[in-house]
Amino acid sequence: DGTKTRELAKAAKVTDALIYKIFPTKELLFQGVLEYTLAIKETGWNEIRENKKGFNFLASLIDLFLSECLS
Repeated sequence: DGTKTRELAKAAKVTDALIYKIFPTKELLFQGVLEYTLAIKETGWNEIRENKKGFNFLASLIDLFLSECLS
């Protein structure tokens, strides 16, 4: 198993339907988050990394990523 999309959505304060609308598969979600993460400015990355660990870190990245997608 692994992390459920529903859990990530809850942690990112969005619906799982929104995640599936933007990313139909977990693979596409992971790819999108990874690509976005690589593009984050160093200061933003460090700020998130210093304040979040593990699951909360991933949820924070998804939240940041989805905010950018929707703006």
